[in-house]
Amino acid sequence: MKIINISFLALFFFLTISGYSQTQSPNYTPDPRLYECMKKADVDKLSTERSELLLYYNYYLSNSYYVVKLKSEKPVTGLDIHTVPANTDNSSVSYFAEKTYDPTTFNVMKYNFTRKLDGFTTFVWEEAGIALVFYPTRHVQANFKDYLKSIGIN
Repeated sequence: MKIINISFLALFFFLTISGYSQTQSPNYTPDPRLYECMKKADVDKLSTERSELLLYYNYYLSNSYYVVKLKSEKPVTGLDIHTVPANTDNSSVSYFAEKTYDPTTFNVMKYNFTRKLDGFTTFVWEEAGIALVFYPTRHVQANFKDYLKSIGIN
């Protein structure tokens, strides 16, 4: 009977510690959009190694830019988004050709958007009625560091 109680207590302790560590550790689950622009083996490797690079990619997908409607009080100017080349492994060059914007599925990493280290970069997307405004690279990096601190990684 004592062995059962000790085993139960050990199991309870293990599950409690395991549950606590899972709530304290960051989410190293890859954003599904990463599989659209990276090899599955590379994404899986980042995931299994619990790499901060995976956290950065996940963060970058939704936090590297913001959206401005073209029909606003101030006119929006910027580069034509259709001049942005796609990131492809093949030798042929293709360009941005998407027609609609959905923030949950849009993947900025599928394209070779030029960004500035210290300045904003705007891409006008007429069909979607928006412009994508990319934050300066230093801004994204600084905010990512703050994000890491907020989830307990220094």
